[in-house]
Amino acid sequence: MKIILLNIINYFKVVTTHKIDFSLTITNLILKQIVNFSFIYIVFYSIPKLGDWSVYQLIYLQGLFAINKGISDLILDGLLNIENIVQTGKLDGYLLRPFSVLLQIISEQIDLTQITNIIMGTLLIIISTTNLEIDFQLLDGFIFIFFLLCSIAVIFSIRLIIISFVFWTQTSFPIAIAVENISDFGRYPSTIYNRVTSFVLTYVVPYSIIAFLPSAIILNKINVGYALLMKVIIITAILLFASLRVWKKGLKNYTSSGH
Repeated sequence: MKIILLNIINYFKVVTTHKIDFSLTITNLILKQIVNFSFIYIVFYSIPKLGDWSVYQLIYLQGLFAINKGISDLILDGLLNIENIVQTGKLDGYLLRPFSVLLQIISEQIDLTQITNIIMGTLLIIISTTNLEIDFQLLDGFIFIFFLLCSIAVIFSIRLIIISFVFWTQTSFPIAIAVENISDFGRYPSTIYNRVTSFVLTYVVPYSIIAFLPSAIILNKINVGYALLMKVIIITAILLFASLRVWKKGLKNYTSSGH
C-alpha cells in the first residue's frame, strides 16, 4: 500500500510539473462542461420535458454522471496505458514485483484533470436541486455511494475486458476508446432510447448504472427496492468476474517482447 501511495504522489508531481499543459487541459475540460450544460439548457428551455424528465432533472442527471464518471476516470486512467505496457515489454517488470499487476498499473497513473469534471458535476447538482427543491434523505446518501461504487466497478470491468484483448490482437486501444464513447449515452435517460439501446445500456455495457438509475431513484421516478438493488449487484458482479477472468487469461497468453 505504501508503494502504491508513493506511485500516486510521484505521478502527481510529474503531471503538475508541466503547468502550462496541465492548465490547458483543465481549461478544456471546464469549457467542455460549460458547453454540455449550455446545450441542455438552451435545447430543453424551449422543450419543457424530455419524456417525463424536466430540464432541471436532466441537469441533475448530467451532474451525477460527471461526478461518478469523473471519480471513476480519476482512479482508473492507468488501465488505458496497458496496451503500451504490453507492446513495449514493460509488463515484464510488473510481473517480477510481488504486487498485483493491476494495482501497480492503476496506481502509476491517475487523471487529475477529472477533478474539474467532479467540481462541475457538483455545481450542476447544486443548481438542479435548488430549483427542484429536493429534500434529501439518508437513503439518498446510501443510493449515491452504492451506485458510485457500482459505477467504478462497471467502468473498470468494461475497460479491462476491452483493453485485455491486446494480449491476442496486439492492439485494442481504438476499440476501448470507441466503447468509452458509448458511455455518453449514459448522460441521458435510458427510457428515451429504443428497446435495443436501452437493453444494451442496462445489461451489455451497463452505463445506465452511472447516472440514470441513481437519478431516477433519488428523483422518485422509480421505486428503490431489494429486487432492483440485487439486479444491479448481480450485473456488476458478473461483469467484474468476467473482466478478471479475461485479464488472467490474457496474462497467461503474454509473451515477453524481449525489450
